[in-house]
Amino acid sequence: MRFKLIILIALLFSCRKGNYSSVTIFGHAGNGLTIQNSIYHDNSLESIQFALETEGVFGVEIDVQLSKDGDLWLFHDSQLDNETNSTGCISEKLSEELIDVHYRTINKERLVRLKDIPLNSCAGKTLLIDMKYLNDCAGEDINVPVFIDEIESIATNNPQVNFIILSKSKYWVSAFQNAGFEVYFEMENLSEYESLINSGIHCEGFILKSSSCTAEDVAFLQQNDKKVIIFDIRAPKPIRQALKKLPDGIITDDIGAALIEKH
Repeated sequence: MRFKLIILIALLFSCRKGNYSSVTIFGHAGNGLTIQNSIYHDNSLESIQFALETEGVFGVEIDVQLSKDGDLWLFHDSQLDNETNSTGCISEKLSEELIDVHYRTINKERLVRLKDIPLNSCAGKTLLIDMKYLNDCAGEDINVPVFIDEIESIATNNPQVNFIILSKSKYWVSAFQNAGFEVYFEMENLSEYESLINSGIHCEGFILKSSSCTAEDVAFLQQNDKKVIIFDIRAPKPIRQALKKLPDGIITDDIGAALIEKH
């Protein structure tokens, strides 16, 4: 099984590590974003399956965009030009145009729709859905109700998977909460917290960059009954630093190193 050796090494070192058993590990866009030792391109089906099949990985964060005809496609950047054999924005294209789009990698992984991921094999896992709500080509927000309807349909058909919505948009947070989703808001730092609460944003959790929060910040939010997930973590030292803050979870670009450090 994948990563058996990593788990063995982790156990050998566990006696000198802190107790991080409560911290869950999420793969960033599958098995990592912008990191050289990622086996597959971020947000590809191969990347997501690899991460979810790795023992000790709780789930994955994925970047989701709405196509012109209402399908949810996984892709990180605002435009297709730099990473794929296509051009323009996903929000301006029909799904029939996106079916044959692939990354410019050795494996040439194809773009994948959220509904085409075999979620029946992901029982007990969590998908952190990072919503890309801007049509960058038109410079305007995409259709929120269509986005909600599509993801609601996928979530309803896959009750064995936990869906958590991530967003920087106050409007989108409210819209998804009203639809019954668990939502985490991405803050720049803790100084935003009071103004968010005063503006009526009472989400279940928060997302913060590891470099923008302290252990005290994490503890404060947890004491206020909020879950905390921190991200932007790519190497063993930052992973150790993130774990020491004792968040509820970390989103990492190196799941192997994160598992070693955790155990």
